[in-house]
Amino acid sequence: MRGFTMILVVYNHVLGHTFGYEPAFSFNDIFITFRMPLFFFLSGFLMYKANRFSGGAGVLGFLARKAQVQLLPTLIFTVAFCLIFRYSFGDLWFEKAKCGYWFTITLFYYFCFYAIGDRILGRFLHGKRKLCAGALFAVLVYAFSKYSLSSSCPWANSFLCGFVGYANLQYFIFFFFGAAVKAYFDSFQRLLDNQAISCAIVSSFVVVQLLLQLPQTREWIIIVFSYSAYSLIKTLAGFLGILLVFSYFRRNERHYDHSRIGAGLQTIGVRTLDIYLIHLLLIRTDLTFIGDFLAAHANPLLEFFVATAVSVILILISLVISNILRSSDILAKLLFGKVIQPTEKTPTN
Repeated sequence: MRGFTMILVVYNHVLGHTFGYEPAFSFNDIFITFRMPLFFFLSGFLMYKANRFSGGAGVLGFLARKAQVQLLPTLIFTVAFCLIFRYSFGDLWFEKAKCGYWFTITLFYYFCFYAIGDRILGRFLHGKRKLCAGALFAVLVYAFSKYSLSSSCPWANSFLCGFVGYANLQYFIFFFFGAAVKAYFDSFQRLLDNQAISCAIVSSFVVVQLLLQLPQTREWIIIVFSYSAYSLIKTLAGFLGILLVFSYFRRNERHYDHSRIGAGLQTIGVRTLDIYLIHLLLIRTDLTFIGDFLAAHANPLLEFFVATAVSVILILISLVISNILRSSDILAKLLFGKVIQPTEKTPTN
């Protein structure tokens, strides 16, 4: 699933940066409604471990490790980005998107929110009460982030908003959802096995996408209700996309475990950090002639296959560069947070 999601991320960047292409309709319009929610969901799902933060030392150790993995590599690659493309380092760090490098920074915030919150709540609440309190906090973070995007927000255009990236905190609700699913995984699987619920997920996903993608319905929602209502529908699309993709890969797990496609997705999935950091240096390649060709033909299916092919090529190049850099343990630790295991010394007689 992480490999699949990484392809969707690169796909979006290829269309916008490499091709310079903004079609009237694209499959990317559907993918974009759930790709980042799915990425953060998986991050929360893989992060969760029962009683991980039972002690204060556990929280500090966890966050120190995550800082090494999330922040240090991002700092190094942003410096490289600014040097290569002659971009202002100060301007980059005060942008909310940070030229694409916002994800790892935001994910570190989420690790902090979850670890510290879990430690504090764990002193007073347990079980489902603790889950409900955490969910309430996630909703409050979501509301704060959405408010930071509104024109009425007094700090919407402040330098601090761009530096911290308040707008990107909206995805914490999906990160928390991933951790909650892992905590109650057996119950979650039973829900997905219910045929009525599975049917409702697919049907709701189709209806929500029609509401979001058809210009008439999109404008109607904004005019009759508000942009906030439209934003809530987009958030619902994120949850439905997560459930749909999760159900699909779960039902076809055995098939992908014994196929070349599955092996390829797993290879990409275990190197998502490497690909994410490296591909942002590659997508600046000027292939606007392909974008012009696609604009002239206006065929979403043609765009899908061409953009997917280029995305896979960029991912393969990123993996080759990753393997070269990882050949040095020092670079692997600095650039990708690799844990270097101490070598065992052979006892001498």
